Amino acid sequence: MGLSSQQRGDRPRSAILLLPESLRLTYQVLFKPFELNEELRKTGSYLATNVPVWGVRSGLSPEERRIVARALVAVVLGAILWPAVALLAMSPTGLGPRVDDVLWWANLLAAALAGLSMGVAGLLFVGISFGVSVGGAVSLAGSLAAVAGSARVLDWIGAGPTTLMPSAIAFGLGAGVCGMVLGFAAIAAFPLRPAARCFRTLCVLGGSLAVFAYSAGRDPGAVVGGIVLAVPFALGFLVGYFVGYRRLFPYVLELIWQVGLAGLGFLSFGLGGSGKLVYGLYRLSPAGCDELIWFRLLTLDRHLAWLALRGDRQFALEAIVEVARSFRQGWAAESALTIIMAHDLRGCKRIPDIAGVAALLSWFPQAIDLPSLDLRRTVTLMNEVSQNVEAATRALDGPGWPIHLRKAEGNLDALEETLEQMAERAARWLRPIVQCWQKTIGQALADVAKDTGPVLIENCYVWGVPIPPEHENVFVGREDLLAKIQENLAAMHKPTLVLYGQRRTGKTSLLLQLPNRLPADHVPVFVDLQKTPPVDGLSRFLYAMAREAVRQADRKRRIALPPVELEDFDRRGAIAFYDWLDHARLQLDGRLLLFTLDEFESIQEATERGRLEGAVLDVLRHLIQHHSSWLVLLFAGVRTLEQMGRNWHSYFISVRPLRVSYLDPEAARKLILLPAQSHPIRYDEQAVEAILKATSAQPFLVQAVCFELIQHLNSPRRRVAGPYGRVTLRDARQAIRQAVRRAHPYFYDLWANSSGPERLIQANLAYSQGGWARSGDLGKGLDPQAIHQAVQRLRQREILEREDKEYRFQVPMMRRWIGEEISLEAVRVASQSPSDVVRQRGRE
Repeated sequence: MGLSSQQRGDRPRSAILLLPESLRLTYQVLFKPFELNEELRKTGSYLATNVPVWGVRSGLSPEERRIVARALVAVVLGAILWPAVALLAMSPTGLGPRVDDVLWWANLLAAALAGLSMGVAGLLFVGISFGVSVGGAVSLAGSLAAVAGSARVLDWIGAGPTTLMPSAIAFGLGAGVCGMVLGFAAIAAFPLRPAARCFRTLCVLGGSLAVFAYSAGRDPGAVVGGIVLAVPFALGFLVGYFVGYRRLFPYVLELIWQVGLAGLGFLSFGLGGSGKLVYGLYRLSPAGCDELIWFRLLTLDRHLAWLALRGDRQFALEAIVEVARSFRQGWAAESALTIIMAHDLRGCKRIPDIAGVAALLSWFPQAIDLPSLDLRRTVTLMNEVSQNVEAATRALDGPGWPIHLRKAEGNLDALEETLEQMAERAARWLRPIVQCWQKTIGQALADVAKDTGPVLIENCYVWGVPIPPEHENVFVGREDLLAKIQENLAAMHKPTLVLYGQRRTGKTSLLLQLPNRLPADHVPVFVDLQKTPPVDGLSRFLYAMAREAVRQADRKRRIALPPVELEDFDRRGAIAFYDWLDHARLQLDGRLLLFTLDEFESIQEATERGRLEGAVLDVLRHLIQHHSSWLVLLFAGVRTLEQMGRNWHSYFISVRPLRVSYLDPEAARKLILLPAQSHPIRYDEQAVEAILKATSAQPFLVQAVCFELIQHLNSPRRRVAGPYGRVTLRDARQAIRQAVRRAHPYFYDLWANSSGPERLIQANLAYSQGGWARSGDLGKGLDPQAIHQAVQRLRQREILEREDKEYRFQVPMMRRWIGEEISLEAVRVASQSPSDVVRQRGRE
């Protein structure tokens, strides 16, 4: 079938457009590789910078074939253009080489062919961005080194090392510009940075040996001269490599251009002109033209600040967000935001002004990645100062006025500590404001009496749900467990960790606190298998793990892991996950990735029900066997791997179980006394001991009792009755009674998961005199073997404890709950029912 006239007319036009499109692609490779990578990813995920073109087996779409054609044209242009430019620039006459200079022409031709062959090879075997970079950079750097160096300097080497050492250094500098070969390409494809280091080492060693051999070959007795020339060549190459790899030449030009633009912007800002000029000047900034500026683009922060203060603030904030995400220019975004904040807050000196600060800072961008967390923490503390001062103004005539102001004072103290950690260029803008606020609030507190009567106590306790990372102050103890986890993660052969223990002992809270407790080079990824059960198949399960790793590494450690796509995982399954792991390892750059799989028993339940392939155990074992040097799995659940069955125990070797039990008494005491750190209250020792005895330092119950205690202290009746600011034994007993009722679901879950004999033993013990009983008295009507097995299970579940052949409840609150909620006679009747016995045996 022939082509239509329109189609025939479009083909040459399309071919002609390849030239400007190829030039644009080259510009993106050298100056905007991240933008290019995103375009390639949208067109075809396998066309990204570090994916080989030859590896595409499914065929290319027309648009993808056009991109490959553009890359080939760009490589050919680089192989032709740069040797021609170098030829004209470096020739003796400025017009070209001598006709009889065979070595000159040979060097140029070699550089062109090397650039063409390496560019095509890089395009086919490594990726588009890398191939274009290699093609252009080899041609450019090779031409400079060949024309400027080899045609003349190699002839000069025979004259002797003493007088011609500068020539060897010049030759090394020229050849060192070859750093641009893998300089640009390694930035465009970050996984190729190790290749850039290997390239540098090979060029230094190989080039030095070549210079030495050539010099010694010209004069067999000049070994020392060869060494004298080889050493400066190596130094020259390293300098040239640094200049090329770190793009020093474009940076100098960009810095001069940016300073000039900022100077014009300053004149416009100082003269009070409109923001149009500042806006227009910023559109010309190198920050928008070059994504690979290694060094600080000085005055960029002032330019952004002037744009926000004099021009379009919304556009300025969008520009600041982009700069924050840019390559090594995030400092400018942080500094610009600081300048804008200082400008907006300079007039806030009185109490009503400070109360309105939260509204003034509402413009601060939420979704922004800054080099450090100090500025975001500063904004948070300023908001808290403002909110506390605003709350004080609402309670101007009541006791809440000084209380809220004292909280604001505490916020200011924390704010001052944050400014000490912040970079001085940013802190100097905000420090006078903080000092002014401290003086204003201090004077306001000095004007009122110190004794303001009863006030509400902030209830900081969390029970019923895991302690989130932001409530780090409520998480106490567990230092021994954290030390064991860090010890195992630091080992050369890292084992698989299993965190096991009864429900409500704080396993999930411990996992959520790991980002706050582990070193910065550890990247914990919390995967809640109860929230997102693995019931949609292996591919979706692995996708969920990778997605959580990308999200949490960015939020908790500000590390950008490779993105994941659900369609890719659905299409390729575990292969997509393994490929993602390979790329993630390079992005982690030596850091440790820790997957914490909470409620891991859900995996077994899903496989038994046919909702998840059994191959999931093969994948997990593969991670342990082949990635254990940088990736560790931590399972958390009620059971150990041995208790999970033979499959789990045989699949995973080198397993380290870590038991999560109750808190130690000192940690529980610290948790009880936590409100006293921020409120003028004191605890009677008898009250503290009563809470410790009733809960046995079970973390869930300690939180529950303390929560009810604060609720009780804040009740109007208790505040009126007094004594205010003192926690008595009577208060503690009231909180314990209330907590037993409120924690009914927890106690009922323990009861419901007990077998018939276990229930009978618990009921007999709860109704026994003194709370102690021997094993023979616990299970009247049961055979001794059944009693022994039931008692052992209750001890393993930390419900009973033994002392001198007698048993009692490990947590006295459990005994109280059974006495209030369970009928002893009903339990005894149920234990004697044949049908109940059959049912219980079936469950056991």
